[in-house]
Amino acid sequence: MGCDGIDWVIAMFTAGIPLVAMVIGALWVPLQLCTAIFTVLFAICSGISITAGKAVIRHFSYHRLWAHRAYSAHPLLQVALAMTGASAGQASIRTWCRDHRAHHRYVDKDKNPYSINKGLLYAHYGWVIMKQELRQTGRVDLQDLSSDPIVTWQPKNYLFLLFVTAYVFPVMVCGLLFNDFAGGFVYASCIRLFLIQQGIFCVNSLAYWIGDQPYAGQNSPRDSWIVALIRFEEG
Repeated sequence: MGCDGIDWVIAMFTAGIPLVAMVIGALWVPLQLCTAIFTVLFAICSGISITAGKAVIRHFSYHRLWAHRAYSAHPLLQVALAMTGASAGQASIRTWCRDHRAHHRYVDKDKNPYSINKGLLYAHYGWVIMKQELRQTGRVDLQDLSSDPIVTWQPKNYLFLLFVTAYVFPVMVCGLLFNDFAGGFVYASCIRLFLIQQGIFCVNSLAYWIGDQPYAGQNSPRDSWIVALIRFEEG
């Protein structure tokens, strides 16, 4: 597979912390209605910032805006998307787009960073936590991103943006507005982040495993209405 063991830091961030939060929530932190509503709304904003880009939410995404350059957006909107995108814990814009462009260019080949040929579990989550060899992912053109000031700004501040948007912001909102700091951390932060990530990962796994192939049956991508429901029409 071109991998060199598990990246335990990423594994702890994407699975360990959320699972601990679920246990804590189930045993000691009841889910308040206001916190639940905020968690859902914040999760939608985080998810839209990554993969959506159609219909009434056309102007939101790592995916359509930066990876595919399907439309243009005002710089202020781009800054907002760069910040809310960090709240989904999906790496920087540049890293995400590099992997996604390689995914399209090398679909069904080993240089696809999350090829379904390596198995459903690998395409869904294995590629996230396995240490990848640098030569494993196929090369793609990133010149347009290298000249984008917002794309080059975000990686330098990504960890700070992730900490503030994914943890500090939801905890403070739930704590100050609903007097529910613990619920903000457990539900609006940790569990929200886990569910958003798993939903996004479905685009890399389930959308290449179940669904229809009305046009190009020789390739693995499928039209999956199940994933479309999970990922804001992105199926």
